[in-house]
Amino acid sequence: MSDDEVRARLTRIVHREEALRITDASLLDGGWAGYADRIDLPLRFRSCGSQAEMLSLAGRQPDNWLDRDGTPLWRMTVFDHPDDHGRRARTLHAMFDHFVTDGRSMHLIEQELTAQAGAPGRTAARRSYRDWVTRQHAHYPWDDPRPTSPAREFWHRHLAGTSVDRPTALPFAGVPPPGTPARITSVNLPVPLSAAALRAGAARLGVSPFLLVLTAVASVTAQEAGTDDITLRVISNGRPAGHLNTLGWLADSFPVRLSHPELPDAQRSLTPTTAVWAQLLEFHTTPIGWIRATCPPAAENEIPQERRRMQLVVNFVAHDIGGKYEVATEESTEPGDIDGLHIVVLPGPDGRLRLGAMFSPGFFPPRETRAFLDGLVKGIARLALHGNR
Repeated sequence: MSDDEVRARLTRIVHREEALRITDASLLDGGWAGYADRIDLPLRFRSCGSQAEMLSLAGRQPDNWLDRDGTPLWRMTVFDHPDDHGRRARTLHAMFDHFVTDGRSMHLIEQELTAQAGAPGRTAARRSYRDWVTRQHAHYPWDDPRPTSPAREFWHRHLAGTSVDRPTALPFAGVPPPGTPARITSVNLPVPLSAAALRAGAARLGVSPFLLVLTAVASVTAQEAGTDDITLRVISNGRPAGHLNTLGWLADSFPVRLSHPELPDAQRSLTPTTAVWAQLLEFHTTPIGWIRATCPPAAENEIPQERRRMQLVVNFVAHDIGGKYEVATEESTEPGDIDGLHIVVLPGPDGRLRLGAMFSPGFFPPRETRAFLDGLVKGIARLALHGNR
């Protein structure tokens, strides 16, 4: 694809998708975003003498690229370089502030930019990003004088007096001593299962692939903790009808409380977990901050601030999205901060499933956490391959 074609496609996307014209944003004071009517494309073209040079340049981005200076909150660079065999190759490197995109958006952008030359732009029905923002404010007003609403009633029933931030009952998790360095450990594990086998197993059990993963994760967690009552947090794509192809930061998360005597048994807990999920679907676009504000826990269930960082967060992606979990590095730790034990199950470019995890080693000791993650991998494969109703 030529430089002109890349520029033309990106121009078309930016003209259509207002989230890519956000130049400033904040979560303070209820949250706000500033939009520009027009922007200069943050697109550069670089030539490199080798693939190693390309990778080095892509990894050395300026520290100030996310400064709120009135420019777009994303950057793209097209590198022209030889591949491992000396043939000419072109690689697109993109960086996005989370204020302007989420995982689904990244996948949509990649699809449109890498489609065959001359392919038309996306024409599927969509609504604008600001339509979605307006809808969220209307459905979930922060300053709501009404004594109740369907969403509030539902979340009160679902949580039943427990906290949105109730730590998932993992016996090895704990609060680190004051002064513990802020770090993030990433783990990348192969799942002995293909995406096709996961779909086949889910179909055999009469559930979606996500529900199979959620049930397996909940079951292994309940076994580990010796309990039949846990709270997980699930990543939602935040897209109501009409917004599936909208670009922007629509993703959120919401609490999932599972309480059932059969929870530790994955096979037996499929039915009650499916029933809970069916109820949640109507309210999956509820902002988690709104749930916290409008559905506080009973006084005896209040969670101390330092313990609100020990929840298991589950994400499932049905398609290959590239990125860090394609890399063979099994475990790494770097400076940073993260709340919760985040896991994502997704297929790689070869169609094989991987389980990625990110967590603070202060709250989740790496050795015990790794053993737990190994158990998740086995539990997902076992339910998909051998589960039976």
